[in-house]
Amino acid sequence: MEKVLQTLPDSLYERVRREDLLQNEVYVKLARDGWNNQEIVRIMDNYLQYRKSKVKGSHAYGMYAKQWLPTYGYTPGGDSIYQFVDTTFSEKAIASVRRLYSKSLDNYYPQIPYTPDDRLKGIRNTGYFRPVLQYPNTGRIHWIVADPLNADHIMVVPDGGGIFRTDNLGDTWDCVTDRIPDREFRKICTHSAIPVDPDDWNHFFAFMKSGNTTRVYETLDGGQNWTRIEGATHKSFKRGYGFKDKAGNLKFIGACQAGNYMYNELWTSADKGVHWDRITLPEELKETHPENGSKGAFFQNFAFNPQNRDMVYIPTSRSIYYFDDGVTKNENGGYNIKKMVFDVYDQDGTTLRAKAVSEFPFKATSQGFLEIDPAHPDTMWFASASRNVSYGVYSAVYKTTDGGKTWITLQEPLAKIGSGLAFGNESPWGWLGGFGVNFKNPQRLYGCSMSSAISTDGGKNFWEYAWGNRLKAKYLDGNYYTTTSSRHNADNHCIVSHPSGRVFRGSDSGVLMIDENINGHQWTNINGPMGNQLHYSIKVNEFGDQVMLGNTQDVDVQTYKYGRWENWRGYEGTEAFINPYGGTCYFSGSGGGGLDGIDFGSWRAGYTKADVCTGNWYLMHNQDAGSFFRVEDFGRTPINIQYSR
Repeated sequence: MEKVLQTLPDSLYERVRREDLLQNEVYVKLARDGWNNQEIVRIMDNYLQYRKSKVKGSHAYGMYAKQWLPTYGYTPGGDSIYQFVDTTFSEKAIASVRRLYSKSLDNYYPQIPYTPDDRLKGIRNTGYFRPVLQYPNTGRIHWIVADPLNADHIMVVPDGGGIFRTDNLGDTWDCVTDRIPDREFRKICTHSAIPVDPDDWNHFFAFMKSGNTTRVYETLDGGQNWTRIEGATHKSFKRGYGFKDKAGNLKFIGACQAGNYMYNELWTSADKGVHWDRITLPEELKETHPENGSKGAFFQNFAFNPQNRDMVYIPTSRSIYYFDDGVTKNENGGYNIKKMVFDVYDQDGTTLRAKAVSEFPFKATSQGFLEIDPAHPDTMWFASASRNVSYGVYSAVYKTTDGGKTWITLQEPLAKIGSGLAFGNESPWGWLGGFGVNFKNPQRLYGCSMSSAISTDGGKNFWEYAWGNRLKAKYLDGNYYTTTSSRHNADNHCIVSHPSGRVFRGSDSGVLMIDENINGHQWTNINGPMGNQLHYSIKVNEFGDQVMLGNTQDVDVQTYKYGRWENWRGYEGTEAFINPYGGTCYFSGSGGGGLDGIDFGSWRAGYTKADVCTGNWYLMHNQDAGSFFRVEDFGRTPINIQYSR
């Protein structure tokens, strides 16, 4: 490959076309490294163009060239172009680039967000790349934390991104980890942890990762400034928390998945991640899987008593483990983890179902969830479900009002108590699932997995919020409109209950919220009118200022036209073709649609091209079989053209 690269003429590298930048996502790669739009364009069009002798002839230079020449089939992994110039990630070198072009940056590449206004007036804009205003940078939201004193203040962790923060319920968002001083540790906040000081919402930590290296950063001012905790590392927690014990000591605690879910690990740190201790579960406290007999515990979620900070609860599939000493080392250097013992009654509280047991009657196999009423911490709800077991998919929900001594069975359909599946269409597992309570109106309970469910009678009966229900989001005009990509059934990862009664949900469809006083008491998307932003691919009308189309995971196809996302159709795998002259989109793949009833299959968007002179498309179907189509009449007539590879 390297010899081939050296034989290519210099003329192939003379100028980088803007459309190639867009198609090959180099802007996105550099933006993820922390460069702004002006710097990216200046680097691409000037810095490398006139200084390519520094890297010319090297393998890195070939990789740079192949970014623009996909015909040769070489893409340098996750690397970004600037690394071939500044391989040390040197802030000093980066600053020199900024100084070199500081006088012209602001005027060279104006960052003007896309609007349809000029197009509707018949005005042709110059060919600069205009962004659509963004919100949290992916649709998949792994974790949410909320300010206990103000339900408009939340922080979220999107998949593959940093920590995003809003102080106005999603009207505006700020990626606060973009200010971390070490550029290479700004991007990835590992999975599901935002440790927050429970006494100070603006004091929190970022568990960041670059490659296999982890670092811990601390902010005291809401993410405006960050300091690295020297020597600190972190675990890639499925769930990670910050808390304080009664003595006021700030600690971290979390759960890691280690292969089989029954072997999950507990880790804690009392010095901000400089030292970590694994908490070993005594053999006599382990659960036994009802089918395969394996022993362990499905640790994942945690709950904290707001009035007794030494009480830390860890619900599992069918038990509740706890610490009553603030997770403090004992004299032997270990930790005093305990298992709750309780009685279980039927739904009306009159018949004793189980006495002095440490496991609930329902033999659940997925993770469990524990919700604690912040105003009355002796009132708690426990929810769990079965998954892939011989007796089928069921759920169970229990409630206590005496701190866990006795529990009422709200629903357990396998035992003919209550109805419905508390988590929607299936049980939670691995990366899916959540359970929440409206603390101001506890008749309303919520659960989610791949879909979601709701109870309006205090948890006795649940009904699934149907697959096709689409969410609304607040647009810039202050009104709520249906978003194209945001549905209830898009891999839900967590539910967070707030003392105000508001409930939040993190899913592949964004940050969702339900509040009795907002949007008719319906689930609302608050990470923007674009809804889901986890795009597998996106296309633009060749004129660049009328239609954009995105293909999202697990949800559907959507178009952005005349200032709004709309026109959903299809499902994951759907392909779309955009008329280069009009705003018409044609869909194929799963979910129906297609051109004249012909299904062109899925995931061929990268092979679709349009001729802006004739209005014809050229697209490849079934690449290995060598089938090639020309689509004429602005998308109405497909003609099969056979060719040989």
